[in-house]
Amino acid sequence: MEAVRWAHGNPPSKKARPQASDYDQTIETLINLAVRRFFVKIYKIYGFPDTATATSWAQQAWTSTCKTANKRFSEVDSERIVRAIVTRASSARTHLRDKIRKMVCDIYRFNMDASKKSTKDTNIKLYNYLREGKPMRFCYKNWDDGGSAALPTGLNEPAIIFRGLQAELFKNHADIGIEFHAEFNPLPLPTIALMLTILEYGIESWRDGVYNADHAFTEKLYHSRYTEHLKQVNEWAALNEEVCIKIRSSMFKRILRLGNIQLNTGNIVGVALSNEARDRARAEMATRTGETDSENEG
Repeated sequence: MEAVRWAHGNPPSKKARPQASDYDQTIETLINLAVRRFFVKIYKIYGFPDTATATSWAQQAWTSTCKTANKRFSEVDSERIVRAIVTRASSARTHLRDKIRKMVCDIYRFNMDASKKSTKDTNIKLYNYLREGKPMRFCYKNWDDGGSAALPTGLNEPAIIFRGLQAELFKNHADIGIEFHAEFNPLPLPTIALMLTILEYGIESWRDGVYNADHAFTEKLYHSRYTEHLKQVNEWAALNEEVCIKIRSSMFKRILRLGNIQLNTGNIVGVALSNEARDRARAEMATRTGETDSENEG
């Protein structure tokens, strides 16, 4: 049984929120390793877990980390450490939020210099355009009709998803996505839903035609949006499960290519949609195998 050692010699106040920095470097390192496992659960299973679920995941992460390190702590000490892990849940989302928020302006061509009314009006028009339809245009890879009135294609494959995940989770071999790459191949549906939710937040920062840096990404505001996106991606996947798995495996491989990451991963086989969007998505899947990356990445 390991004895807990505190960073400053004495334990913090019982009223203080538990955090990894309360402990000495060895235990703090173990906690941070467990947090990585905990984050994987959030990305892969559900982006906004309730307290009971988050606690269960944190306990699993801490137990696995201690087992790997051949460490064992008392139940009382572990209970406090688990609470320290749970407090980090929002960080799993905000790290991705920060990456996506920076990309929205460039990828969707919002104009930061909105001092002129005409520029502001153009930004508002773009904001409204991206939110057209069900699912909304920003959920698609090919979202811009270029004035041709063409319908969007590539549902749930917007380029910003790949760029955001690569920048935050797959930048190098020390990142979570690389360490736990098997958990992300094929790219999980809840991961896609979370990225669409964060993308919606980033676009809503332009609602008034000027960038609102104070627009908050809170669980209160965006948990319900997440459940809508999750419902939509699950319905999309059910249209053709085999093809969708292959598409999501290709999505994972694209993220690796963006970061020039080489892995021996092997080959994997195998908002509710409107009726019109469902039919288009089903028809589009019928023309794809999902196995090749030559299907116009965009």
